[in-house]
Amino acid sequence: MSEMKTFVFTDIVQSVTLKGQMAGRSDAERDVAYVGSILSPHRRRIEAGLEAEGGRVVSTAGDGHFLVFSNTIAAATWAVQVQQAHHETPINTPQGDQVQVRMSLHVGFPQADPSDPDNFIGRVVDYAARLNDYATGGQILISAAALGLLKDAGLEGVSFHPHGERDLRGIGGVEVFELLYDDAGPRPTRDKPKAADRRDWTVLPATMGLTEYSEQGGSAGAATRLQPHRSSPAKRRLGNYELDQLLGAGGMGDVYKAHHVQFDRVRAIKVIKPHFLESGNQGIIRRFYREIKAVGALDHPNIVVAVDSSAPTDATHYLVMEYVHGVSAEDLVKKTGPLEIADACEVIRQSAVGLQYISTQGMVHRDIKPSNLMLTLEEQRRSSELDAAQSPPEPLVKILDLGLALLIDEDQPRLTQMDHGAMGTAMYMSPEQWKTTSVDIRSDIYSLGCSLYHLLTGSPPYYDSDLKPERAHERLAPPSARVRNDVPKALDAVLKRMMAKSPDARYQSPAEVAEALAPFAAGADLATLIRQNQAPDHDAATVGGGHSDTRAGSDRGRDTVSGRRRIDAGSWRSYNDARPAWRRWAGPVATLAVLVGVGLFAWGTIAGLQASNRAQRKDQLANLAAAMAPQLDGEITSRINALQGFANNADLRQAMLALTDSPDSWQGVQRLIDQQFLQHAENLPSNSWFITDATGQQIARSPASDSIGNTYWQRDYFHGQGIGLPDDAERPQPLAGPHLSSVYRSDSTNQLKVAFSVPIENGERRPEDRKVLGVLGMSIELGDFKLLEDSKMLTRPLELVLVDLRQGEVEGVSEKGLILHTPDLDRFKRAFRLPEPTLKEIEASIQGDRYRSEDRVLEGYPELLGRSGAKYWGGYLPVDVPSQAQPDAKWLVIIQEPEP
Repeated sequence: MSEMKTFVFTDIVQSVTLKGQMAGRSDAERDVAYVGSILSPHRRRIEAGLEAEGGRVVSTAGDGHFLVFSNTIAAATWAVQVQQAHHETPINTPQGDQVQVRMSLHVGFPQADPSDPDNFIGRVVDYAARLNDYATGGQILISAAALGLLKDAGLEGVSFHPHGERDLRGIGGVEVFELLYDDAGPRPTRDKPKAADRRDWTVLPATMGLTEYSEQGGSAGAATRLQPHRSSPAKRRLGNYELDQLLGAGGMGDVYKAHHVQFDRVRAIKVIKPHFLESGNQGIIRRFYREIKAVGALDHPNIVVAVDSSAPTDATHYLVMEYVHGVSAEDLVKKTGPLEIADACEVIRQSAVGLQYISTQGMVHRDIKPSNLMLTLEEQRRSSELDAAQSPPEPLVKILDLGLALLIDEDQPRLTQMDHGAMGTAMYMSPEQWKTTSVDIRSDIYSLGCSLYHLLTGSPPYYDSDLKPERAHERLAPPSARVRNDVPKALDAVLKRMMAKSPDARYQSPAEVAEALAPFAAGADLATLIRQNQAPDHDAATVGGGHSDTRAGSDRGRDTVSGRRRIDAGSWRSYNDARPAWRRWAGPVATLAVLVGVGLFAWGTIAGLQASNRAQRKDQLANLAAAMAPQLDGEITSRINALQGFANNADLRQAMLALTDSPDSWQGVQRLIDQQFLQHAENLPSNSWFITDATGQQIARSPASDSIGNTYWQRDYFHGQGIGLPDDAERPQPLAGPHLSSVYRSDSTNQLKVAFSVPIENGERRPEDRKVLGVLGMSIELGDFKLLEDSKMLTRPLELVLVDLRQGEVEGVSEKGLILHTPDLDRFKRAFRLPEPTLKEIEASIQGDRYRSEDRVLEGYPELLGRSGAKYWGGYLPVDVPSQAQPDAKWLVIIQEPEP
């Protein structure tokens, strides 16, 4: 039999949100910052003392690490040291949030991975991993097996706390304990396990430490097996080039600023990521070198040219390009707004000249967009040094990212398509490029037209469309640039021809485009524009081969709404305080429930056994409902108050007022919402916090998601009408007060969800000056309500039922009387309602301002899910919920059992 081992899993809490707080203009840049400022310091703490305690890292997936120790005491000692290091010398985000780590520890006999002798698999490994799903920040959870060994060891400075039984996915119910190492006392575990994520784990060779792995560029765990001593982008030297700084990262490779060690010439080097080349895939390597050979043959003033590359036999594969110091057309628009007509046309005219040259070489670029058009000042070539000294630098537009160009006669899948799908950037791609790889230079002409529209108007075409980008580019007519009054009709006609849906209706060559734009480019002054806006050379961060942001819908409008009814920050609290007398009576019972804790549930059951008559039992059921319902009331109020407090935050208002059409302007809002999500992660668990602008476009979300940039004006949480609107409905105004959305089912988890939302206003005092700047929301699964988790402690046959009494419709069933929660509801794949007679009885009884327990008991109604023919009875109490459309909206809490 194999030797017993101790298995440890650890990861960083809320890592997705922490990444969102990092500085950077793209996910890739934020990932790089996260690795440098958070992940790498954390890994150093993992490795400190690891060898001395006889442990090693078996595998890693980003911030997640799986370790194995030969000795349980050594494993616990190491875990405590890591947690104490994070407490004594915390790692902080740029916003000042402290990084927290969770851990789990289990003991057992390992099963070797038959496909990899350095890895472990099997039930004991799964046990440790699933145990970690319940851990929270700063916590070390251990199994009962580990507890027995550690108790016998008599470790100093530690103690143990039982958390009761938890259901581990794939394992079953197990007793969970916490190893206490500081004065903080037992930390609360998660109420339910962390959602399963599909992370790719990289197995480290047994001879490789975490530091060596990190030095090889390991951060995301993209591969399933790491080969030792492989060269990688993180090395400081590649051939004759020394890498200076990371400039950007894309799906295919990372771009570094570098210099030639002999000639000291500055270059940009794109290094192909190792996971593209794992397992010695010679076919991919051959295609890469065929492509860079074609790119290396290009030489033109309006393109960034390749000057060197690695060899096919090298361990690391890279392309060396000229380094361009300048400013991209996209950054110009971000800094200055729409360009002058002559300047915009000159940028596109020069780009068309470069594309004409690319076309003559039998290539298509496929990713033309403003961020790939770099403006720079270049010394002019003259016949003598004196001429050159007297001549000012020439403004040039250079096309970037030629490492992604497509050879027209290639019919095989491209290397660069492996992680891009339809390669290109959504807001600038031609209709045909969405459907096929068989495109020609006329596709680039379409993208060039989209770029011209962006430079003239400040936004990509169709940026405000409710359609997906591929549908908008396919179905909608070419937009007019004459939303800007000074755009001549003739220039607008040129733009529309460039963006014609059919390639045959466009200009047939970039040369024709350049000729058509020349008259409108007269008087351009790109040199002044470049001097005023380019960054100092040491801060330059845009070079050929940089990252391409392919998220759709990443621009926004600035419409605001005035004249709406305003609800103050205290309105929801005041609204709750104006509740009927029976609601006010329920408060002391809820306080009693808090004081006696789980004893409340035991009391409910014991009282049932001791009840001497039917009337007494009815009172007990009614009192149980009266005790539990206020907890839900408090949870709803706490969430609304948290949202309103943030909506009234001066920094948030300032950030909302500073929004522009550029997604870069959203970063201030994103940082603020990340802070709020982290702050409330434990006390107010949720799936996400999000913000839309006044048009319904989502501009921030925590955790960050691809939904940012999409439009959601149809959603109930945006307008508060109580139902979702169809796409062809008239666009509504944003809501004017706190709102709990209609119930909907999650696409990813199939669980019922709701969203809380409040308006973000401009803070003006006079009603006529007030405007709604956007909507702040929080989405949660119903299971995140602590009341529903606590209800599991009710002893059978007692059950808690949660019912929605609002008007509306969910999955074809009227929302009025919809059953939101009851035990076993998840087993059924359809919605259930209260029986109509029962619903009418409840509605009649909750009118008025009195409370008697006998009025709050239902009798003789059928089992709600049709599981049996038994009759039930139960105590009930309504809970007010905020609703724009229904001021008297309510949910209902029922505590039921089979009727005797």
